[in-house]
Amino acid sequence: MHYRLLPQFCDLGSFVSYLDGKGQLRQISAPVSMRFELTEIHRRVIAARGPALRITMPTDGQGVGSSFPVVANIFGTRERVAWGLGTDVRGLETLGALLAWMRSPQVPQNLRQARQIFSVARGALAARPKIVSPSRLWKDAEPDFAILPVQTCWPDDAGPLITWPVVVTRPPGDGDPGRYNLGVYRMQSLPGIGRS
Repeated sequence: MHYRLLPQFCDLGSFVSYLDGKGQLRQISAPVSMRFELTEIHRRVIAARGPALRITMPTDGQGVGSSFPVVANIFGTRERVAWGLGTDVRGLETLGALLAWMRSPQVPQNLRQARQIFSVARGALAARPKIVSPSRLWKDAEPDFAILPVQTCWPDDAGPLITWPVVVTRPPGDGDPGRYNLGVYRMQSLPGIGRS
């Protein structure tokens, strides 16, 4: 059965720091345009199986900078994909077998299989969503996606696209985290949307 080999990464910053510690991150401090230029740089780096990139001066198509850095190519090699999943390249096979088993679990046929299922069940129970601190007072605010350095990858793209956003949806009413759904999509950022 599969076991996590690496520490848990609580956020993107902790994973980027891990990559830096492994010598798998390069910082680009020169201005890089989010309109086509980053795509070209990323295309070349991924083809060369190069490192993850941290761009500290992203700019829009007119040269206006953003205060938010951008990371690219963090999963550009099998090794970094494995690290992101908490394992090494050899562990990807056992992780894949675990995920396949979880998709269609089988009744254990012997004591050995039952012990393996117990460890999987314990891990699944630990992964359930839970409230870890008291709720905070929320206030409505108009989002302003224009402050984000959003990339336009190709000349005929529909527009700037936010890549790898985690979108949280939930049914109306109760705030039960067990009913939330998380998905990763490409989201188009239209000019003027979210601005007052």
